[in-house]
Amino acid sequence: MKASTQAGAVTFVLEPPVAISRGSSWTYSCRCVPDHGTVVITGCIDVKGHGEPNDVVLKVRLKLASGEDFKGEVEGLNRSETAGTYFYPLKFMQAGQFTRELKVDGPIDTVEVELVLWKTGTAAQYSLSRFGVEPASLRDESAFRWATQHLFHSPPPAPAKALVIGSLRSDSQAATLAELFPPAGRLWKKSSRIDRLEQFPSAPSDSSDYALITVVPDLDNWDWPLLQSGLLNDLLATNGRLLVAAPLTGTGKNEAWEKRFIDRFHSHRPGFNDLLHGLALTPFRLLAAAPMSGSVDKGPRYMWLALGRNEAFPAARRAMPELTDIILAGDWVRAAETIEQADRSSTEFLAASAWLRPLISNLAANSLRLEQAGDREASAMLRLAMHRLEPDDEKYAYEAIAHLRVAEKFELARKIVTECLQSMPDSLAVRLQDALLCAAEGEPDRGIEMLWQEAQGLPAITPSLRRTIAVVLRGYAQECQRAGIPTSHPQPLLLPEVANAYNSDPERFAARWHATPFAQKLEEDAQSRRAARKAAASAIPADRPLRMLVLTSDNWQFLVNLLDRVDTHDTGFEVRTFDFAFLEQHWSKEHLHELFAPVSMGLTQEKVWNRAIADDTTLGELVDWCDVVLCEWAGTHAIWMSRFLPEDKRLVVRLHSFEAFSQWPFFIDFGGIDGMIFVADHIRRFTDLQYRLGGHDLATTVLPNFIPLENFARPKGPQASRTLAMVGYANLNKHPLMAAEILAALRKDDPQWKLRLYGHPWSPETLNETERAYYDRFWAFVREAKLETAIEVMPYTTDVATALQDVGFIVSCSWREGTHEAVLEGMATGCVPVLRRWPMVKQYGAPESGYPGIPCFDTVEEAVAIVKASAEPETFAKASEKAAAYAMAQFDIEAVFPKFQDFMRQVVSR
Repeated sequence: MKASTQAGAVTFVLEPPVAISRGSSWTYSCRCVPDHGTVVITGCIDVKGHGEPNDVVLKVRLKLASGEDFKGEVEGLNRSETAGTYFYPLKFMQAGQFTRELKVDGPIDTVEVELVLWKTGTAAQYSLSRFGVEPASLRDESAFRWATQHLFHSPPPAPAKALVIGSLRSDSQAATLAELFPPAGRLWKKSSRIDRLEQFPSAPSDSSDYALITVVPDLDNWDWPLLQSGLLNDLLATNGRLLVAAPLTGTGKNEAWEKRFIDRFHSHRPGFNDLLHGLALTPFRLLAAAPMSGSVDKGPRYMWLALGRNEAFPAARRAMPELTDIILAGDWVRAAETIEQADRSSTEFLAASAWLRPLISNLAANSLRLEQAGDREASAMLRLAMHRLEPDDEKYAYEAIAHLRVAEKFELARKIVTECLQSMPDSLAVRLQDALLCAAEGEPDRGIEMLWQEAQGLPAITPSLRRTIAVVLRGYAQECQRAGIPTSHPQPLLLPEVANAYNSDPERFAARWHATPFAQKLEEDAQSRRAARKAAASAIPADRPLRMLVLTSDNWQFLVNLLDRVDTHDTGFEVRTFDFAFLEQHWSKEHLHELFAPVSMGLTQEKVWNRAIADDTTLGELVDWCDVVLCEWAGTHAIWMSRFLPEDKRLVVRLHSFEAFSQWPFFIDFGGIDGMIFVADHIRRFTDLQYRLGGHDLATTVLPNFIPLENFARPKGPQASRTLAMVGYANLNKHPLMAAEILAALRKDDPQWKLRLYGHPWSPETLNETERAYYDRFWAFVREAKLETAIEVMPYTTDVATALQDVGFIVSCSWREGTHEAVLEGMATGCVPVLRRWPMVKQYGAPESGYPGIPCFDTVEEAVAIVKASAEPETFAKASEKAAAYAMAQFDIEAVFPKFQDFMRQVVSR
């Protein structure tokens, strides 16, 4: 496609291929005369794929009128001996938009644009959904004249006719048409309504009689030409042309037409590239475009679109009229279903494909829109249609499989995999999708085996293989922890029914993970890293404080008191902090493979570390400064630090109950850790069993959270000996229903008993199905047992000591806990503990290992007996005093912090 342009209107619309890859390029040439030595290239590129920003190069070559290359300096472009004049679109694009203004000295005959993959060695492939170069603005009359000249270089031969629908913007525009068509050939009624063709004085008698149709809609009908494109196509002669006045830029005042434009194209503001995107849904192709200059404040700016018939459309409409009408109506989901059900080897489908294939970019854009709106099934069907239109394109094949898999349309995805493995057996991308599909269909072991075979058969691990390994391994870890219980919960061991099944034979379920070749590879990585770190370890100077970098990811809840202690006391520590969440948010999903695939399979630790500290130099500076890193929570940040922290730095990870019951520790490189702090002994036992810590040279200790309790003890109020409390209650794990059952049993003998519930309240509208069912059960029991006045729902508070002055018994009915701070804080205020043997962890010694000597219960009856044993005034006073003393001796920061100091010194001296 070539377009001869006039001064000030550089216009060329590029129809990109669906993909570019190494060794291929895409070029387009446009003749132009720069306006005062300026050529403005603007547009939008949607590039999807893998690689670095500078993998894609837009090269621009300028030729003089003599045909020689322009070799002068060109403002706005870079230059290299190899690439010539070029710039990198991705380097400066924001949301796909880019602009380059080229200053040239003298007339230019040709602007040649070439898009290529440039960076040496890249394996990336990029899809371009659209690429447009927006023309410069012209004055209103000039723009119309310029557009018509691109439609007809000379007047059409008689008896050609023109049809004007709507009102032209000026008499000068009518004069321009008069130069091309005689008065008898023009139908024009300024007051005519755009949606009423029958109002014209001479009704069209021949549906293909018009050489030119000019449509000038008012703002309320701006999309009429798009919606009626089939009708307009029928009215045109074989070589007929269409001239449309389309609004380009709105006022930003949220006018009705502008809002409809934005809703239709899902854009932020009406723009040129949105119109191009819409035109692809019509039987027309863009020949030229001329925006009119003007002030946005005075109203919308228009653009004249000069359109020609897409010759492939009539054949497509004759072959498959129903499908083409569905597409013209914009019903892409129905279109995708029709394409899938069609006989794609038929002559009808082949004829329609000539028009359908260029619409793949619209399929992609609409698929993305539907996916963002949460309609994964519809999105998957559009991706399937793209594959059906280009069945030999590897990219569309694996994208279709991936979207169908995510939408859980497994049967259709399996059909595509089977077909593609026959037609493109050498496609690694399709084979990887096959492994992912196996995992999703409930055959994760088969998926693991397929990936391992791929890894053994390749000379080097590719990035796509690493990413696939990471996805499958993460899902497989979840599968192992489900213990055969169907659930989509991302942390299945947090569910009581799953934990019960898992705890029936934890060694067997854990062994399933450790038996995989990838888990064995992770173990080999750990042993290798341990040896390298021992060789790199250096002595810590004894004549200065120990330099400790305290690191977490967004959650500092249990570190505040530790940091305050170091800040206000002479502890022998010098501390700095870093929040890893800043890096994780920046990395997004691009670096997940660094967490879940073995490092030795395709990565170099030093290279990853250097890339990370280039992203955030603060992290590198802090690590250089410190002797030891204390990582709070054993989450993804702990995985990353265990793998990539420089070998000469010590690392201590503090693990809570939440992470112990997640998949994260499966992926921690224990060879990169020197010490682990557990919040409770039963958590250490469970972690040791499931993640096999015994095979690693680790220092371990058990330390509860750092809590100053010295000011918690308060005199109890007169109602305390008849009042129970839960601090934190609004979820299934806390099991407040059991506390209500205990209350109901106590009130049978003494109606003075009450239960107070402290903490963040339930928010029923945000609860998932399981939590909502529990919420309903709880309140149904309260009503049935007539406890409405006996249960007081109290507001959330940080002043636990004051809140519990009128409470005598602190209740823990949880299914799973680590230390349960609410209990130890309640004891510090003088509350008597009523402590359940948390069922999900009791076989590992909980809670007695953390609360030795404290009576515990399994049943409501046992809990009632514990309460009654201390409920009378004399026994309550003694039990209350004993509970406060116990908490101070076991859990106060004065008792815990010296143990922490000793452990950290032990770790750095190993």
